Amino acid sequence: VEIYRDDNIVCDYSNYNLNIREISKGDATFTLPYSAMGYVINSFNPTVDLPDNIMEIYIGQNITTIGSTDDGTLGLAHRGKHLQGIYVDENNPTLMGHKGVVYLKNGNDPRLCYIPGGMPFIELLPMEVVEKGTISNHYSVEEIYLPQGTKHIEDFAIEGCPKLKRIY
Repeated sequence: VEIYRDDNIVCDYSNYNLNIREISKGDATFTLPYSAMGYVINSFNPTVDLPDNIMEIYIGQNITTIGSTDDGTLGLAHRGKHLQGIYVDENNPTLMGHKGVVYLKNGNDPRLCYIPGGMPFIELLPMEVVEKGTISNHYSVEEIYLPQGTKHIEDFAIEGCPKLKRIY
């Protein structure tokens, strides 16, 4: 249920979070707002397609979840396929970013959370195991860099990437 709307965003309340469910318009680089109606916005899970002109999104320290829904779906995977990067404030308590990719902070072992679908080059943080489906159905990716420290790549860890030319 919509509880807030302005010229740029629509918010709802879901999973105990004030959530940005729609970005109506914005520039190529869009910064998610800190609050609406005096309340801190702490979730970003779009339920409608993002405007095609938005290529990068900046997340402040207020957004602590992206894609948290009752059924476990990640709205960005379907609604922001053209995004080329999401950048996270270094003071965010839950999320962190690395070269446009979003991770969940987990002590010294960050967990991959979201890879924007429009990235032509993906550079991941070191992972001991690259699990099945880690990079799946990314139609824009041409190059993937798996850094030193990667010990095992599972079957089908990278699939459905028709433009992929190189993996380093």
